[in-house]
Amino acid sequence: MASASQAPQPPSDLAFVTTILGRLAILGALGLALYLGITSLVNGSIAGCTEGGGCHEVVASKWGYFLGIPVSLLGAGTYIVLLASDWSGCCPRVHALCSWMILLAVGWFVAVQAFILKEYCPWCCITHLLAVIGVACIWKKGPVPPSQVKILPLVGLAGVVMLALVQAFGPERETTAGRALAAGQEISVSDASSAGPRIVSLHGGKFEIAVEDFPSIGNAKTAKNVAVGLFDFTCPHCQHLHEILSDIQSEFGDQLAVVQLPGYFAPKGKAIQEQMLAVWKEDKDAYTQLATMLHEGTLKAVEQEVKTAIGATLDPDKHSDWLRAHDAWTKKVLAMGQDIRQANKKVLKTGKFPQLMIGDYVEAGSKPNKGYYYDLLKEKFGLTRTNAPKLAVTPTSVDFGQVYLGATQSIELEITNPGGPAVTLSPPKLLPGMRAKPGFAKTLESGAKTTMIIDAVPRGAGIMEGDIQILSDAEPGSAKVHVKAEVSAPYKAEPKTLDLGLYKGQPLKGHTTITFQSQVKLSPPRANNSREFKVGIRELEPGLRYEVHVVATPNSTRAGFHQTSITLDMQPVETIMAWPKSLRLNARCRVAATNAKPPGEKKPLPIPLRSN
Repeated sequence: MASASQAPQPPSDLAFVTTILGRLAILGALGLALYLGITSLVNGSIAGCTEGGGCHEVVASKWGYFLGIPVSLLGAGTYIVLLASDWSGCCPRVHALCSWMILLAVGWFVAVQAFILKEYCPWCCITHLLAVIGVACIWKKGPVPPSQVKILPLVGLAGVVMLALVQAFGPERETTAGRALAAGQEISVSDASSAGPRIVSLHGGKFEIAVEDFPSIGNAKTAKNVAVGLFDFTCPHCQHLHEILSDIQSEFGDQLAVVQLPGYFAPKGKAIQEQMLAVWKEDKDAYTQLATMLHEGTLKAVEQEVKTAIGATLDPDKHSDWLRAHDAWTKKVLAMGQDIRQANKKVLKTGKFPQLMIGDYVEAGSKPNKGYYYDLLKEKFGLTRTNAPKLAVTPTSVDFGQVYLGATQSIELEITNPGGPAVTLSPPKLLPGMRAKPGFAKTLESGAKTTMIIDAVPRGAGIMEGDIQILSDAEPGSAKVHVKAEVSAPYKAEPKTLDLGLYKGQPLKGHTTITFQSQVKLSPPRANNSREFKVGIRELEPGLRYEVHVVATPNSTRAGFHQTSITLDMQPVETIMAWPKSLRLNARCRVAATNAKPPGEKKPLPIPLRSN
């Protein structure tokens, strides 16, 4: 029996308190991360976060996602692994790696908010603070080997750098949601030649707007067709849509006008609208000049900079008088804009800006390509271009037949402008597992053509079928290419994950049998954990069946699962079909805890309680 001096010593009061505090902090960060992640997945509203406010701008931006997954869910997974490794006392390398990744990821996302978005999400900041406190309180020194102490932070840094690169060079998230209005709720516009002001009625007469009272793209007093938009000067998507609608309106002339209603997400947007509306009431030319600068981005949508620009254009004292004179009207107009936004939100389930109302249709957000809006105006107003650009895409359908899972299939599309005005291409809308290679021309002059190569890697067995959409400002705005393939696996591995069982001091042995559909040559297998796992290969049936042998001698001082990934390069004998370049297997074993108590003794709690 061990002496009292050899018995495990309970932690000090300070260690006890800091460990409990650290775990509670990580649990708090986990709860917030799950809340933010699930809310993002269902497009819900975050408590206390106004749509378009700092919280929304951070969480809903492309910086809040990684390959379509909310980053808060990735953080939640890391917190769970950290808590599990801390509570069980095993996997010190995993514990250290998670700690480093959390700290580095917090640094990255704080930098995104401070220097890129220049907006802050209070929920995210609280989550980050709790995570840092938790990591600091449960930080462990040892038993990670000294040789790995410097490697683990580099591995964590590599992971965060990969996250940052994918976010930085990935596309902006699509922000558009559109829906038809119920019967009787569509927009109606009084006749341009009728006596009195021209009135636009929204949501079945709930809102009535005199077009003369607001700025517009085009002449809303005389235009045959009138749409209504809600714009916020601080919204980049509003700038984008304003540019598109201005170009389109200049083409249609008196056939189209868009009334610009003032809207705002946050107090900074409201303050700019108040200043600009006072200018609009008194000096429409000055308003147009300043608004153009804001829409084009040459004037930053910052309250003080807008105030300075107004002062440089007008007499500052005069502007102050205008603000006081039109204060009541401005407040009424801005309140109405917010009411219209809320009415649209009931239809769209989102309050994103900009919002565009055309006939019986309402939409939030902006599409990246102009052709979409030409198609929308043609459908709702019957507006057609007299000299619309055209686009020809060949082939219009691709049937790969039978293909192998994981093998890259290339689609080569020839895109041609058969004649007429220049065509501007937008990034195509692809199916999952597809990627368009860079290098295709973005603008096609009359008679020009370009080649777009799309790589497709099937992600699952079965039928892969859908449409690739080539987006542009041509008519129609989307050219579809139908793609179909019957996907099957080129091999079967039994088992694909080899579980060698519990390590008891003697090397563990096992094997996996791989059966191929046609003859293939395999390279010698490579294990990424070659110190603990030795692998070899034996051919059972020439080119068709192989046996991969695994021998595991894990580090017995580290309890828990030990695993490796085994990679084999493949070279098919016949190249009738494209093959994946390699296949991957997994092997694992388990090491029992070395400090287990003898039978009959109670297992101590992870944090022993101290008695008086």
